[in-house]
Amino acid sequence: MNSQPRQTSGLIKLQPDYNHDGYGPIPYPFWIDPESGDVARQEFWKGSPARLLGFTSGTDIFEVELTAAEYAKDPDRATGMFPVFVDEDSEIYTYTIPTRAPGA
Repeated sequence: MNSQPRQTSGLIKLQPDYNHDGYGPIPYPFWIDPESGDVARQEFWKGSPARLLGFTSGTDIFEVELTAAEYAKDPDRATGMFPVFVDEDSEIYTYTIPTRAPGA
């Protein structure tokens, strides 16, 4: 068991949505640094994702419609949108699970 405390103070919780029928695991949240867009807890994520670029309204839309900076100011705006991340190798990809409302 990891005895290190999880440092989430000052970070924004980005929770992927999950199955509403009550079955299946809840996806791990991403903890986002509001200043840089960096994804915290890299001991778990191991560089994929490394940083949040923003959000798009669909997995087939290749455009950031809400930037990470805009998200940091108003996380509710990303509800139902798909996160766009960059990994440690500078590869950009869209996460295929939409975002839940903050606090939901």
